[in-house]
Amino acid sequence: PNRAMAAPCSCCVLAALTEHSCLPIVTAGRKARISCHKVLAAQGVLNGPYVGDMHVVAGLIILMREIAVSGLREFLGPLQVSVPVSKLAKWKTTFQMVSLGALILGEGLPRWTMMIGAVDANIPHTVGLVTLWGAAVLTVITGWDYLRVGLKHMD
Repeated sequence: PNRAMAAPCSCCVLAALTEHSCLPIVTAGRKARISCHKVLAAQGVLNGPYVGDMHVVAGLIILMREIAVSGLREFLGPLQVSVPVSKLAKWKTTFQMVSLGALILGEGLPRWTMMIGAVDANIPHTVGLVTLWGAAVLTVITGWDYLRVGLKHMD
């Protein structure tokens, strides 16, 4: 096993465990909420070697939704419109965290493989890619839900 992957994988697990209790951070005299999964989504997109070129598309879909939903919340905040996190969105985040952890673990355990058809597949990497695309699908669904809520309040 590649011990160099232990730290990033541990950070991902810690972020996943603390994700649901976003830490309030004071910035320039006002409270801002920062969510670990936004940073992790960006990190997953920027680390193409973990996923390969085609799969970066899934990461970009996730990242674009994160930015759009944050902007929507900023826009609707002064209008006193709450956009609560849905249960499906929490599943999306869970899939993201599992994906990133599995992709990092796959890099650390290159010999942990099994034959899938005629392909010798790295098990954690395969789990990472499947959950990455699962998160991308959930991203589109939840993004659409948030957009519908937001459109009701736009002039």
